Amino acid sequence: MKSNRSTTRILTFTLAIFVTLLQGCSLQQSNLGAGKAAATSQDQQRAEEIYESSSQAEALSKVSGFAQGVWTYTEKPAAIWFRLVVYPNDVATLQMAYPSQDGWQTKYGPPALQFSLPPCTGKYSDTGNRWYGLADSCGSSPYLGGPLAGQFVIEKDGTLTYSYKYFDGPITTVTMARGDVFPFQ
Repeated sequence: MKSNRSTTRILTFTLAIFVTLLQGCSLQQSNLGAGKAAATSQDQQRAEEIYESSSQAEALSKVSGFAQGVWTYTEKPAAIWFRLVVYPNDVATLQMAYPSQDGWQTKYGPPALQFSLPPCTGKYSDTGNRWYGLADSCGSSPYLGGPLAGQFVIEKDGTLTYSYKYFDGPITTVTMARGDVFPFQ
């Protein structure tokens, strides 16, 4: 019985974090930070092809292919690290860990979240520039609902940024690198 109570508390805490993350505001291009992750030349070329497409439909058709694979954010120092796996069927798994943990799935960490992550497009509220990426609920706000409290944007330089809101704090944007990284020591 004690094990079920602990599991319930962990899941309740995790749910509370994600409900808080769902409180939204519009994505602004000025929120994008300069991350250390660099894109490969192939990713740069593929991102350019998305943004230079002749129509939104053509650009969106290229988004899923670009994003497939494993992306991680493990910069140091950081409050939290992320690992995203995007599958060919527009389904993704997001894992989070604190740098003090021993791995992506730890006894006290939140479970991996699996959700639909279809291609999406929108415009930044502060510049009007169009962006392409992935979001569980596409619209004017990246925090509309579902288990993902934010969205992933393919930047023109070929990087993938993840913008999210943690509790009542500001929108945080991190630049993810392609590849599976295990930063735990």
